[in-house]
Amino acid sequence: MNNTFLAIFPNEENNHKIRKVIGEVGRVFEGEQISVRWGKPENIHIEVFDFGNINFLKKQLILFKLKKEKFLTFNISLSQCKLGSSRKYKDLVYLTLDKGADELRDIVFGLRNRFSTKDISQFIPHISIGRVSKDLTSQEYTNLLTDIRNINKQLNIKNIKFETNEVFLVERSDDDLKILKSFK
Repeated sequence: MNNTFLAIFPNEENNHKIRKVIGEVGRVFEGEQISVRWGKPENIHIEVFDFGNINFLKKQLILFKLKKEKFLTFNISLSQCKLGSSRKYKDLVYLTLDKGADELRDIVFGLRNRFSTKDISQFIPHISIGRVSKDLTSQEYTNLLTDIRNINKQLNIKNIKFETNEVFLVERSDDDLKILKSFK
């Protein structure tokens, strides 16, 4: 079984801008001689809701329920690059959202109710762009945070904006994503 989730993909123009950001941020890690597993360009997305590893019948039920869902059109804009979503997850390199985060949270909390999940975790809307390949020392982590904060000023991440009017049901197998269905 593969992991199944709902996702939003940026359009091609903004995907290209995000890839440029990844290239610039990559130089920061290269300068510190720290290896990062960067995401595939075609896999750049915002994960909205994770259904986990599900079987065929559960997938059919999810598709049936999602067809009845009304997804609103809204704008998304990005804010900055960050490292580590928490002390526990220091390895995540990601882009934060400026606009659209509240709408995404509304979607997530609505889906949690409709799908009766017991998930109470905090939802932090973001675009994962990479994972650090090793455990960072405190000094490496501090150095990277400073370098990323400094490079954020030059990256024009706030210029990455797109309208979302489609949500995709996606299946992940290793590093490959397969779109199962789109919902407008």
